[in-house]
Amino acid sequence: MKKYVLFDHDGVLVDTELWYFKAGERALAEIGVALDQERYLRDMSQGLGAWAQARAAGVDEPVIDRQREVRDAYYQEYLRTEAIQIDGVVDALAELSQYVRMAIVTTAKRADFDLIHQGRQITGFMDFVLVREDYDRPKPHPEPYLAGLTRFGASRDETLVVEDSSRGLASAVAAGIDCAVVRNGFTATQDLSGATHRIDTLAELASIRARVKHGDVRFEGVVDQAGCYRRGVPAIPRRPARVRTCVAQSCSIRSPACPMSPTWNASAGATAPRSLR
Repeated sequence: MKKYVLFDHDGVLVDTELWYFKAGERALAEIGVALDQERYLRDMSQGLGAWAQARAAGVDEPVIDRQREVRDAYYQEYLRTEAIQIDGVVDALAELSQYVRMAIVTTAKRADFDLIHQGRQITGFMDFVLVREDYDRPKPHPEPYLAGLTRFGASRDETLVVEDSSRGLASAVAAGIDCAVVRNGFTATQDLSGATHRIDTLAELASIRARVKHGDVRFEGVVDQAGCYRRGVPAIPRRPARVRTCVAQSCSIRSPACPMSPTWNASAGATAPRSLR
């Protein structure tokens, strides 16, 4: 059963990936280097940044160091002025917080992270946050997510990573942790085939284990894309009104496959005893 969720940050909880690229693009343009987005995404998957293209163009390190500071200033400008909220994130975190403990593991710098979360609710759902300054080797190295496991005192099997990029996915895979990749248009062309789950929004998280108790009978399920609990094939809908102990919420479904439904029957595929009705 999944008890812990380690979230990536940029592109998962806030829509900042494009603006980080734009800031680098703007800083490199000032020294005559055109930042190619396709190559940037390839380099990003290996843990490299915009400066790989600058070095390939013959830009020396002192200039790169100067333009990195310029990039950082542009990025913070975008963070202050552009819309970076992802709709539904706060609601999804509020729902998940009822069943799992959560944290953020990000390559974002502390200064940028703190700026992003001025006046936002996201960090209120988290047990802790690990930013770039909190570990030595960034993603795709497994260290960031291994540090998250250690901080929680969690095992790999009871933990889920949520990512949006091949770099973060590689970090989770190297750490031996299941990873759900959420759709992000900016990173959509990257190879994400190693993900355990592919989802469109956080509300669809399909591998958060949920334990439902009714009387002395227990069964386990996962949250599916329709927002229902599943145990194998049969659907276990969300909180029938007559069952107050269900961990899900506001269900109006009455499926014969659900052992909580008044129409439950064994032929529909559910395996819980009829007394659970």
